[in-house]
Amino acid sequence: MNGVNQALDDFRTTVNEGFNKVNDSLDEFKAEQREVNVALLRHNITDTYENFKEEKKMPNIIYESTMSLYDNYKKCGGNSFVDEEVNEMKHWEKF
Repeated sequence: MNGVNQALDDFRTTVNEGFNKVNDSLDEFKAEQREVNVALLRHNITDTYENFKEEKKMPNIIYESTMSLYDNYKKCGGNSFVDEEVNEMKHWEKF
């Protein structure tokens, strides 16, 4: 029985090591995906700002969408890069 128990322990160890590697890979993937999401959100917010900054007015639906992007940007760990742009857009005319 000792040989069987040892084989089972070895098998469990191998399986656990495999699960740990998969979990590590998933953590790395999630971190990379978060960085990609932050970059895309930042780009979209900045692009919206650039498109409407001259007139300082924007359609309400685009404003609401941009604020939603900004909320998600912050939830994903986005820094203060677009804070000034977003604060400025909050004061623009909406139509």
